[in-house]
Amino acid sequence: MAAKVVYVGENRGFLRGLQKRYITFHVRSGKRAIDVAQEENAAVVVLDAASLGTTGERICTRLRSALSDASLIHIYDHKPVAKSEHADEVLVMPFTSRKLNNCVERVLNVATVHADDLLVCGPFAMSVDKRILLAHGQEISLSPKQVALLQAFFSHPNEILDRAWLMQNVWDTTYTGDTRTLDVHIRWVRRVLEDGGKRPKFLKTVRGRGYRLEVSTSSVDAK
Repeated sequence: MAAKVVYVGENRGFLRGLQKRYITFHVRSGKRAIDVAQEENAAVVVLDAASLGTTGERICTRLRSALSDASLIHIYDHKPVAKSEHADEVLVMPFTSRKLNNCVERVLNVATVHADDLLVCGPFAMSVDKRILLAHGQEISLSPKQVALLQAFFSHPNEILDRAWLMQNVWDTTYTGDTRTLDVHIRWVRRVLEDGGKRPKFLKTVRGRGYRLEVSTSSVDAK
């Protein structure tokens, strides 16, 4: 059954996009959002403050206070001065309805995995025990070696990891004469982390040295 989402706002494109994938309730005020979310046991509330012509800070505070179990996405028309204390995700205009749907999917995925089980690194999260990666609104099943490789990068964000170190720590070998297995796994990691992008944004090759996972340090929680 599709998840229930409450959309607070006036952007018809966002509303139509949500309605295609979720059971969506459209409201125009924070009070009504609280009532509907509680009545319908909604999993996600999208506060589109940008379309309402407000920062939405007070509404966001009230929503979080009343809806502790729902995930909250806050949409701004400009980058906020301070990081939101109440929203699970923050989006800044302009962006597409597809990006909003991916964000909804991401918070739904995170909610299905116990928070204490998550290894979070930038926009990515991984359950080591359940071998699940949450990336770009998708839940991706992992092999044990894929988990080990991602865990190495997630535990050392923005650090250069050389090929010999990866072979020793992930494959438990000091032999580096044949690293085709590493090459295959690096290509796989790039494919899922970069979401199809032609030029790597996150997993960068440092020529002659190794690889570096570049993420925002403000969103890293390496456990």
